[in-house]
Amino acid sequence: MLLQALLIAGLVQVPHVEDDRWTQDYVAAAERAAAESKDLLLDFTGSDWCTWCIRLHREVFEQAEFDPTWAHYVAVTVDFPTDESVLPPGVKQQNEGLRQRLPVDGFPTIYLCDSKGRPYGKTGYREGGPAPYAEHLAALRLVREVRDAAWAAADETKGVARAERLDQGLDVLPRAMLFPHYDDVALEALQLDPEDSLGLVLKYELLRDAKQLNQARTALELQVGDLAATKNWQGLVQAMDAAVLRYRALKELGQFALMFKAVGQLEQGALKPGLETLLAARARDPKGSLVGRVDKMIVQVREVLGESDF
Repeated sequence: MLLQALLIAGLVQVPHVEDDRWTQDYVAAAERAAAESKDLLLDFTGSDWCTWCIRLHREVFEQAEFDPTWAHYVAVTVDFPTDESVLPPGVKQQNEGLRQRLPVDGFPTIYLCDSKGRPYGKTGYREGGPAPYAEHLAALRLVREVRDAAWAAADETKGVARAERLDQGLDVLPRAMLFPHYDDVALEALQLDPEDSLGLVLKYELLRDAKQLNQARTALELQVGDLAATKNWQGLVQAMDAAVLRYRALKELGQFALMFKAVGQLEQGALKPGLETLLAARARDPKGSLVGRVDKMIVQVREVLGESDF
C-alpha cells in the first residue's frame, strides 16, 4: 500500500524497461551485441519496488550526459517486479535462469558481459551521477579489452605459448567470474600444456573452489610460522622455493612465498639475494595485496645496502 501511495504521489517512478536502448529479450540482445560488436549491460532490477534501482535509472541511465556510453552496450532489463503480470511471456523464466547463472547479492546489480554472455564486470548503484558512473563502467570495460588483447596475442602462437597467453587473459578477470563462464578457455589452455609446465592444473583447481584456495593459503602461512618460530631460516628458504614452484601459476600465493623466501635470506645476512627475491616478489603481482609490505622491505634493505630507492 505504501509503495502504491508513493507511486500515485509521484515520489517513486517505475523506470521504462523497454525502449530503443533497453530490451527484456536476452537472446535478441546477445545477437544484436554480436552483430554490432557491443557488450551486454544486464540490469538486475526490481522495477516497481527497488528504490535504489529507480534512482540508478533516474540519476544515471536516463541522463543525456550518459548517452555516449550506450555506444558500447546493448542493455537488458532483468526485472523481478512484485507484479509479475507486467512481464512478457517467458521473461520470468529467462530472468530466473540469468540470476542462477550470474549471482545477484542485491538490487540493483549490473553485470557487464561480452556478446557471448561471459561476464567481466559487476557493479550496482553508485552516487555521483552519470559522468562518474560512465568512467566506472569504462574502467570495468578495460578489463575486457586487456583480456581480448591477451587472447589476440594467443592467436599468433601455438602450444604452451598459446596456453600462457590464454591464461594471461583469464588472469585479469575477477576470480568469481571465471568458472563456469570461461571453462572452455581454461580447458583449451590445459590441453595445450599436457606436461603442466605452467602449473595451470593446480591453479584452476584452486580457483574453482574458494575453500581449497583458502586452505592452501592457510597451510602456507602455518608452514612459514612454524619455520620462523624455530628460526630455521634455511628451511624457510627451501620450503618457499618449493612453494614458488608449486604455485607458479598463482600470483598471490607465489608472491607470498617469494616474500618469505626473502625473509629467510635476509635473516641469514644474504642482503643482496634477499633484495633480488623481493624485487621478484614485487614483479610477480605489482597490484597484489602484499605489494605494500614488499615495497617497505625493499626500501629497508636498500637503506642498509646504501642503494637508492626503486
